[in-house]
Amino acid sequence: MLCVSFVRHKGLTLSGAPFGGDFIEFHTAGRILNTFGAHRLYDFQLQDDLTHEFVPDFSLPYVTPPYVAILFSPLGLLPLRLGYLIWILISTALYVGGIILLLRVEDLPRRMTLLICLAFPPFIMLVLVGGQISAIGCFILTLWIYLMRKQRPFLAGAVLGLLLYKPTLVIFIVPALVFGRQFRMLFGFAGVSSLLLLLSISMLGPAGLMRYAAILREFSTLVGLGYTPPTMYVDAATFVRRLFHVDVRYLMILLALPLTYLTRNNPERAIAPTMVFGSYAPVYDLILLVPVLLVTQRSLSRNLLAVLFVASFFTVPIAQVTGLQIITPILAFLCYELCVKPAVHLNALRRSQVTLDHPMTNAKSASEPT
Repeated sequence: MLCVSFVRHKGLTLSGAPFGGDFIEFHTAGRILNTFGAHRLYDFQLQDDLTHEFVPDFSLPYVTPPYVAILFSPLGLLPLRLGYLIWILISTALYVGGIILLLRVEDLPRRMTLLICLAFPPFIMLVLVGGQISAIGCFILTLWIYLMRKQRPFLAGAVLGLLLYKPTLVIFIVPALVFGRQFRMLFGFAGVSSLLLLLSISMLGPAGLMRYAAILREFSTLVGLGYTPPTMYVDAATFVRRLFHVDVRYLMILLALPLTYLTRNNPERAIAPTMVFGSYAPVYDLILLVPVLLVTQRSLSRNLLAVLFVASFFTVPIAQVTGLQIITPILAFLCYELCVKPAVHLNALRRSQVTLDHPMTNAKSASEPT
């Protein structure tokens, strides 16, 4: 279908979606940065004018942090179709590269693992066809896990700071690091975060940065009120809002804090609560679960993994009809499996160990006949 869309040379795909999907907004941001300067990145009228060159009467605002536009500056010099093709290749390379990197520390069948990960529906249907940039986050998360396994905490924290290309992705990971007293990792994260903040100020200026913060607040309000398409969000707040028409985003964040504490020894698992209880969890970001599922697959039910895989294929079409994501309850159960169940099991082991070590228990055991 993607190849047919390239051959047709039309602004819309066969499904009626714009050719290139969300890549249009990133390509537009690159063009603005190249031609008009960073101070006009969030000029929505200019964004619309450039977008309408490809798809008339279509609006796709760019609200991603300003430094992300630097990545798309080279692609902004190219025609949209060529830039989109190159981005597909880059996304695939990042995704596959991250999986191969993780296979160096995980004993898994290489070919089958690659095939399953490449076939994960959110990657094909929403990242490649949808023109999204979640492959960047997937690679960053994978490199972070790899460096943690290699006992490189400061460097791992610095890599984690790059995940601020979408700040909502670290909303539970950072508290997990704090609870786990991973201070060297936090120092690395803080260093890269400071550099990105300084880069944003140099691009937009203090006044421009304040205006960008206001744009983010307004966008968050629109998401909370349900003005964004519910078919693209898998978080529990959207699920509840569709059922009961109430905004429970902040309540969900409070509910997730105990889960965050339970992941303090395995902070990569905090990405699961991020998908369920975060304030902004689009379905294409589900590919960030892939590296976590690879390192935890021995402790997870194969049936759960299979259901998650299949549900990710049908969840968007079903949501277009019903307004509800069928994958949200599955993700909630995944949170239990990754966060709650290991803690319960560990506490049970500790209690049994205390019982075995208790002197009265040992004396009783010694007095009993063999």
